[in-house]
Amino acid sequence: MNISKKPQAKVLVWSFLAILPFLFLYNLSYGDNQTACPDTIYFEPVPSVKMSPDGDTFYVNPGDDVKIRMNLKNYIHISAFTAILKDECYTGNILLDSAKNNGSATPKCFEGSRVEYWSAKGINLTLYPPTFLLGATAMMDDPLPPGDGPLATLTFTALDSGCIYLDTLFTPVGIGVEIIDTLSIGYTPIFIPGVFTVRLCPYNPGDLNWDDVVDILDVPLIVYYLFRGWEAPCPIKATDANCDQQVTIADAVYLVNYLFRSGPAPQICDY
Repeated sequence: MNISKKPQAKVLVWSFLAILPFLFLYNLSYGDNQTACPDTIYFEPVPSVKMSPDGDTFYVNPGDDVKIRMNLKNYIHISAFTAILKDECYTGNILLDSAKNNGSATPKCFEGSRVEYWSAKGINLTLYPPTFLLGATAMMDDPLPPGDGPLATLTFTALDSGCIYLDTLFTPVGIGVEIIDTLSIGYTPIFIPGVFTVRLCPYNPGDLNWDDVVDILDVPLIVYYLFRGWEAPCPIKATDANCDQQVTIADAVYLVNYLFRSGPAPQICDY
């Protein structure tokens, strides 16, 4: 008889979410007994065609998603981790989106992560903004073997230019990041803060590949966006060559006429 394990899994997940604040309090109380080890937590951006070549600046349309991976390089098997983090740049322009990260009993921030198979994991965004608590435990699952890769992917909504500076909180008697090994011994990993810049895309009508010139290389980007599901050019307004407040194949035709038939130049839209 095939008995579903989903109800049991949900109970485990919600139980873990309930104890996340207590794990944090435990961390504050006993964190001074921890010792550093070579295991390392670090951050990296999820690649995007809108990123700067050095990978530390996101270019966005207002409302675009910005995704950052929290990674762990570990040398031993681990059975749990907790991390209390703060965005030191927080001004309200760039928000850690609850709907895009939490997802009730199956937090979306753990999809595709190294601990996705663990039964209990959660992200608590109800702490005072921009502080949040992230954690997971294997419970009845296999521990995480040595390796290097994402523990979670954090999704931010960028409303304007700004920055993201993810750091952990240090206190006189504890720290904000702890890893538990298979012997239930907690220790402090090396923590490398994640620092990223978010900029609104520069607006040059018709220049969709940011090479400071409008030429035939810009035309296919409109076609790929409309018919092949490519990411929207940034800013999207630069794609609206005829300023009719929509992006259609007519904009590609407009650019072709400008380049090869002495048609009017792409317009600066005032909306």
